[in-house]
Amino acid sequence: MSKIKRGIIVAGLVTMGAALCTGCGKDKVDYNVGNGTGRETATGSDSLAEKDTSSGSNTSGESGELRTKVNAPDSYEGEIPVGDSGLKSITIKADKIEVPDASTMSVIYCDRADGGADFKKNIIEKCFNTEKGLYVEDHKITNKEDYDLQIEEYQKKYDAAVAAGDDEYAQTVSDSMNEYRNDVQKMGIAADRTPLTNYDMNSGREDYLGYIGEQLYSLSFSAPTSSFGIDVGMNVYPSQKLYSLRPLEGDYDFIDVSFIEGENEETGVDNKEEMTAEEAQAIAEEFFDNIGYSDLELYYCTDLYWNYYDYKGDTIAEEADGYVINFVRSANGTEVYNPYLWNVDYLGTASGDVSHLMTNEIYKAYVYDGQVVGINMKVGANKTDEESNVSLLSWDEILEAAETGIPEYYGNLDNKTGYLDITFDAVKLTYYRVKDTEFDEDGNEILKGYKIIPAWAFICTEPGKNVDSTYVGLGDKDMYPFQLVVINAMDGSVVDLTHEIEY
Repeated sequence: MSKIKRGIIVAGLVTMGAALCTGCGKDKVDYNVGNGTGRETATGSDSLAEKDTSSGSNTSGESGELRTKVNAPDSYEGEIPVGDSGLKSITIKADKIEVPDASTMSVIYCDRADGGADFKKNIIEKCFNTEKGLYVEDHKITNKEDYDLQIEEYQKKYDAAVAAGDDEYAQTVSDSMNEYRNDVQKMGIAADRTPLTNYDMNSGREDYLGYIGEQLYSLSFSAPTSSFGIDVGMNVYPSQKLYSLRPLEGDYDFIDVSFIEGENEETGVDNKEEMTAEEAQAIAEEFFDNIGYSDLELYYCTDLYWNYYDYKGDTIAEEADGYVINFVRSANGTEVYNPYLWNVDYLGTASGDVSHLMTNEIYKAYVYDGQVVGINMKVGANKTDEESNVSLLSWDEILEAAETGIPEYYGNLDNKTGYLDITFDAVKLTYYRVKDTEFDEDGNEILKGYKIIPAWAFICTEPGKNVDSTYVGLGDKDMYPFQLVVINAMDGSVVDLTHEIEY
């Protein structure tokens, strides 16, 4: 896994997941106007790079090895003929052509994560100490321990309001407490928690309880749907117990706490955690490795912020202590490029809505005091097979494919864009996830799983004229493209992004 990345700037709403493929390169070369093909080429290039057909799956290599094989320049500027696209101009103007620090690339075959019994059983039994018992969070009936704890919290909040002379809020809390007491008593109060006997409940969101050390945690699973990814979250249970992990110094009548991720560059709050970010990353890696997810690469690391609240929910204090480690899916050590697509306007031509196209895998761990105290995962695909050392087209061959494929792509009625001029200012050889499908005897497309393939991503990171320049996200701008064309690095075909979207 890669080293810690710090100093990420938060812009608006924080969203996670998606990968950036970091590149490497040699000294910059000079470029001359091309040969009448509508593009510019690097001078001094004696021949196209030979395709690597040797056996083996070694993907690690010295910086520039794969770049040399595909004969990719360090930067590129040139025009692509517009053809019948309806566009006025298509330009590539990339100051840096990114290529993985590897010697070869592979095709990774994956099954769709189904969220079934085996999926949940693996995570639950590897996260929790099974000898201390496994339980189901029963949303229809409350056990006595949780009931007493909730009543105790209401009482603390009520007493704090009274002590502050806030009679109106005290009455509100009293009413809420009585309503809660009546609701629970109508359903009944169980003496003990409900033991886990069945991993395949399939009843909507499912919550399972178990111990890590002496602390009880919940693991929540979203119900399997037709969309990509199963959501998995782990949190201290019940939430009132979170305060016991990190109490706030001082004398307070009532206290509540939550934690979030953030950056001290934004808040000016120093991280009190004594361990380094690298040590926190190692802890998070071990956790995910243990539950079967080792094909991950670090995307970014932020500080873990603890927010403390008074009886009215107003913030008493905010302290940074720990780290939030965010990983993304990788293929042999290279991040899979899986951007957020809500700014890509042509995708809305067919779907009618781009804002919901959130297909990114997420692997996030909250690390405090030497342990993982929470996780947030979206698991989409499980590796089943790999085709190693696949043959890749040269850069010149990819450009030839782009000259034909990109105008045809935008000329398709399903891919009409509001842009008149498109400039791809970021270009990289990366991995991209596509559907692995077959057709039944009636011609219906059947999803078998997924393939993670080598691909060239042509990315516009800046909005065009009359296009809203606002984008939301954390990290690199190419994760929030305004235009995107993906070309299969093995055969030069353009990936139909509309087809690849999960609804």
